[in-house]
Amino acid sequence: AACMTLWHAARRLASSSSTAMRPLRVGVVGAGAVGTYFGVRLAELGHDVRFLVRKRHDAPKKLGVTSWQGDFVLEGPTIVREASELGDDLDWVLVGLKSTALEQENVLRDLLEPCVAPNTRVQLLMNGLGAEEKAAEIVDARRVHGGLVYGGLSRRGFDVNHAGVPCAIHGGSFVDDEAELAAAERLWTPVDR
Repeated sequence: AACMTLWHAARRLASSSSTAMRPLRVGVVGAGAVGTYFGVRLAELGHDVRFLVRKRHDAPKKLGVTSWQGDFVLEGPTIVREASELGDDLDWVLVGLKSTALEQENVLRDLLEPCVAPNTRVQLLMNGLGAEEKAAEIVDARRVHGGLVYGGLSRRGFDVNHAGVPCAIHGGSFVDDEAELAAAERLWTPVDR
């Protein structure tokens, strides 16, 4: 099956990779503890990450992660209020919604359609069943990736604290495509700075 642990090895890759790549453009939908944690980690690797924060409060001037796996603060994050403001040039959209959000009619469609182009991939970071199927109704099923998140994450304000087991995404291609799995692995590869 086309699945693997994605984030767990990224810090090791960051220190040992000799393969350079361009920054990927990533939108984070569902910027709670899970979405913020992985969005900040992608920014740490050098990617262009944009966060959708729909609640009407002041946008944060920084997003931080505190973790025994390493701390990181993202200064001046790109925060948008509407999914369309994430842009139509995204390589990836990370969806960190709670699965109960899918009980609302069309919520996933309303969040993905404005920012997903024909080549955009979608990485779901949601618990529960049926999320991948719902995403595949909106996005080409080949570009849908499921993900199970391990790690104790909590949020205080806009910052995320990680404690407990190593934080990891165990994920894979919805259609069991090895090439798509390689694309997911590239997402977690450090950028040439």
